[in-house]
Amino acid sequence: MDLYEGDKVVIEECKPLSKNKHFKVIEIIKAAPRVSEMKDDEAIDKVIHREKTGADAEKKSTSDTSDSSETSTTSQE
Repeated sequence: MDLYEGDKVVIEECKPLSKNKHFKVIEIIKAAPRVSEMKDDEAIDKVIHREKTGADAEKKSTSDTSDSSETSTTSQE
């Protein structure tokens, strides 16, 4: 039985399996989604590669402006 974090399971009390383990998994009610099973790859790619907005966009435009001014200064020297 493959169990992962986030799975919903039914447990049952049993004879001691170790000093601290007195329960066993009876069945998996609902398996948590696995990364390999995600079907919305296009949606994920869209979110990852979206245009920056808000503070992120301002930071990027500020760094682009400062990079271009540094380039022009160095080319004049």
